[in-house]
Amino acid sequence: MIKHLRQPETYSDILARIAVSTFLFAIMFLSWLGNTHSGIGQFFEIAIDVDYPIISNVANMKVALCFAIALLSRVFTLHNQISNLFRIRKNFDLEKILKPLVRGLGLNSSSNDWRPIEENRHPLMIQIFYPYAGLRKPVIDEQLVRGAMDRWGWFWCLIEGMSVAFLTALTAILLGDLVTGLQILIVGLLLAFPTMYFLNEVEGYADKQVDAILDDHVRESEIRMQVRRFL
Repeated sequence: MIKHLRQPETYSDILARIAVSTFLFAIMFLSWLGNTHSGIGQFFEIAIDVDYPIISNVANMKVALCFAIALLSRVFTLHNQISNLFRIRKNFDLEKILKPLVRGLGLNSSSNDWRPIEENRHPLMIQIFYPYAGLRKPVIDEQLVRGAMDRWGWFWCLIEGMSVAFLTALTAILLGDLVTGLQILIVGLLLAFPTMYFLNEVEGYADKQVDAILDDHVRESEIRMQVRRFL
């Protein structure tokens, strides 16, 4: 558990942290639902025969369901699906990374047409950002990269936590327990505050990463050549 609190060294570390966090959020919100709805609570307490130390003492339907939620969120990368739906990462890449990089090169200064950049977001990120600020072998200060990934990890943990809260609240409301549903919904909405804090943190790291990438004439020339291919 402690290792998931450390700064990530790989993208897999981030995914593992998100999965563990989603499991814990599911435990919290489903326990809340079970405590206020006797039928659900009885279902959650049905024991499951698991022949494994420690787990065998706590294995029940609630734990199994929470594990399934965490597993599915990991397999289908729930945070990516949410990001795609609300264009979180797309807008961030464009507004906080690609456009500042292009402006820093003095390109596109006489035009507001960013369509070439927007349409080629993925190849541009691969060619002018990740080679310098990727987790594997960053060219810029490694702490700028790992710090940003650490903040992204917590941001996505909270995003998935909010989704679990909203789904649990919806379940409670559909079961006729409006009060519990609204209470869980309010808690889910309150998670937006730390979520915005971590988003602000990653924006700050992005500013520093862009400055660090352009703070080298060789890198600047390489990026300029790549960007001109798309303008």
